[in-house]
Amino acid sequence: MYAVRAVGTKGQVVIPEALRRDLGIKPGTNLLFDRREDGGFFKLVAKPSDFVEHFCSVVKKKVNNLDLHRLHEQEMAERVSI
Repeated sequence: MYAVRAVGTKGQVVIPEALRRDLGIKPGTNLLFDRREDGGFFKLVAKPSDFVEHFCSVVKKKVNNLDLHRLHEQEMAERVSI
């Protein structure tokens, strides 16, 4: 996608709606602006809370798929056989 936007008097730039949607940019999303010799760019920066939320959702899915009773029995059987 290619879009040109003017910078306002307060340094604000409106990111096109389609680009915000495609990149998942919502109010409160952190962006990192970096200056390079050949120009500049920005990238999304994950908030620690977003990382924790994603991590917990992955762990929850994996735990829900486990048979904890069977795992406990296997562990106890291994300990007894030692």
